[in-house]
Amino acid sequence: MKYKKILILLIIFILISNYLFAFSFHNEDSIKNTKYVDNYYNKVNQKSIDDNTVITLTTIGTGQPIYSWFGHSSLAVNKDAYDYGVFDFSGNFYLNFAIGRLWFRLISVDKYLLQFIAEEYDRSISEIKFKFNKTQVKNIASFLDFNSKKENSVYLYHHYFDNCATRPRDIINNALNGDFKKWAQSQPEKFTYRQLINKYMNKNMFILWSLNYLQGPIIDENITLWEAMFLPSILESSLIEYNKSLEEPIIKSYKVIHEKDDNLDKYGTYYSLKYFTILGLSIAIITYVLLKLSIKSKNKGLKIFSRIFISITLGLVFLFLTIASLILIFMMTFTYHDYTYNNINLLFINPFLIIISFAFFSYANGNIKKLIKIRKVSQIYSLLTLITLCLPAISHSLFYQNNLDIIFSILPLYIVLGFTNKLHINDVISNKKRKKKRKSLPKQKENKIIDEIENIEEPFKP
Repeated sequence: MKYKKILILLIIFILISNYLFAFSFHNEDSIKNTKYVDNYYNKVNQKSIDDNTVITLTTIGTGQPIYSWFGHSSLAVNKDAYDYGVFDFSGNFYLNFAIGRLWFRLISVDKYLLQFIAEEYDRSISEIKFKFNKTQVKNIASFLDFNSKKENSVYLYHHYFDNCATRPRDIINNALNGDFKKWAQSQPEKFTYRQLINKYMNKNMFILWSLNYLQGPIIDENITLWEAMFLPSILESSLIEYNKSLEEPIIKSYKVIHEKDDNLDKYGTYYSLKYFTILGLSIAIITYVLLKLSIKSKNKGLKIFSRIFISITLGLVFLFLTIASLILIFMMTFTYHDYTYNNINLLFINPFLIIISFAFFSYANGNIKKLIKIRKVSQIYSLLTLITLCLPAISHSLFYQNNLDIIFSILPLYIVLGFTNKLHINDVISNKKRKKKRKSLPKQKENKIIDEIENIEEPFKP
């Protein structure tokens, strides 16, 4: 009961503190930043162009480093590509990166060099050539030239709201007087940011789990095709579909420069949920078997190995979860990473898992009492996880977060630790009591014999 009260009170404090502090850190600069194209598009000095000036959009597919998983977009005026995807390393880069102020820079590079580098890394490359009128071409070229100047080139990057795909999207939309945005928002498809990014992260399940744990309900809101164009591939496909709806097409040609299948739909929408559910059940079953062997096995070597292996492994697992939850608290409370705010995952994976971690490390030395502590704390976490699972039914708008893969990756383990190892512990305690009783039997018999002798000799005392 003592553990339950302390844990519940501390968890409630964390959740309340998250709501109190997170809202005060919303980045107003970032909100203004997303309107930059709209605010300056028609206010720049017009650049002189000739009749042969062409606007193109290059779309580059996914790469191996994590920063290139989601692809890349770049608008070009003739052979000059304008790249919005360059880190700005001036100032306190690492500090700014940690607190969520991701400063990026627009640079002008040779389009063919950009495509050559992408091809060297075996990334898919395609290009749309636009058929804009002279005024549209002039406006786009003038804005890109203005935005690429040193004093105007740095901007506050946001993975979902302001990136290398959303800026070209906004520039094209302004050239079309907002018609592209109206069309995209009228499309019947509905998405969430999480659904869209998950298929890009299936190549590394550890990173997928970590990012899904850290990101909160803001990326589970329904978005339109317009917002979905934060991804370069969706921007490209949307422009092609939009072009089909026009009487006067805006696309002159489309070509694939380097073909590679990114296999984004290879695993399906619910792959991560299936994967982590199976993983969670497998870990739980292995834990049950090893715990049983570490307590009841008659083979001393197997017993010691099972105890040490399960203690070190689960000790490290819960230590990792503790560190992950501390990172989440820091991001929610002290940074501009708004996609982590109000994250309900903190209810059932939080810093107090360190209790289970340390208890397992102690159990490696054979301290059976630590399993009792693990059992009690795991029961609380099982309850908290089940509550989290049921909260959206109480209020979908307030508590909904698409975190089933996180829940089912950990819930089976909590249940095994909280509700099955009690049987094993009771067996050990019973065995110890029986052994103690057997050891005391000879002494009890000896005392009984002495008492009988004393009773017999008593009448002969003077």
